[in-house]
Amino acid sequence: MSDSTINPPSITQWAEEHLRAIFNAVSEDVYDNAFDAFISKHVHVTVNGRYLSREHYKRLLRFEKIFDLAAAPAELSFEGVVEAPADEDHPTNAGTVGLLYKAVVASKDTTSRAPTSDTVHSSLNVVIILDNLLVPPPIGYFDPRRVSHLSEVVVVDQENPVIMPSLLSSSITTPAVSAHA
Repeated sequence: MSDSTINPPSITQWAEEHLRAIFNAVSEDVYDNAFDAFISKHVHVTVNGRYLSREHYKRLLRFEKIFDLAAAPAELSFEGVVEAPADEDHPTNAGTVGLLYKAVVASKDTTSRAPTSDTVHSSLNVVIILDNLLVPPPIGYFDPRRVSHLSEVVVVDQENPVIMPSLLSSSITTPAVSAHA
């Protein structure tokens, strides 16, 4: 008798795998399926401090991506990750994951439509849940995990997206404190 239990990947591995699938989609259908397998239908999305609808985020993430089997896959590197499972007894089911990543994505120039690339720097925090609103297929493996909340700070095509606090100090004014004897 064989054990048919499937050990799901950690929530960090799950998030990384789904981002890779999205960035490396070779057609709109593959992209749509990858996005739907990652993001809940009822997700709450904040990008750079602004609320976005699910569809707006889907378009934003898509950029002007070239969907082509011959297009180079995205160069996706995770520069840091943090994971906080929601339940220590079932750490792969749900939780919060923070990902710091860089992606170089083949795209199209918006004016000439010529192939080019975009470099994306992102700090992405996601809350992963077991989405009870999903209906599993009658046969086959089904992973009900989806992102219910997503908060991202992202910049595209900036050589050094990091602003050090010391650079901000000149623009910060501190109210004068008067000492009374």
